[in-house]
Amino acid sequence: MTPLDTTDLLEDRSLRGPAFCRALSDRIDGFLAEVFEAAELHQLLDEARAGAEDAAGSLDPWSPWAQADGWRLSGLLRRKIEW
Repeated sequence: MTPLDTTDLLEDRSLRGPAFCRALSDRIDGFLAEVFEAAELHQLLDEARAGAEDAAGSLDPWSPWAQADGWRLSGLLRRKIEW
């Protein structure tokens, strides 16, 4: 993830008023999209890691029921993460 850098916007003397606000808003929106994608991935990886730890401590660590990768008897697990 790249850091939020607005230096070029501040240095661009042609951006004034509404044009500057639009450019800044677009930059922030792009940055926040990256932050939310990283947070979603982090959440899914944490859940998979916790599932693997639980399975390792069970009587049957290779049971498909202990898998946290979306495996289901009748198909795939679909999840929608919203912020």
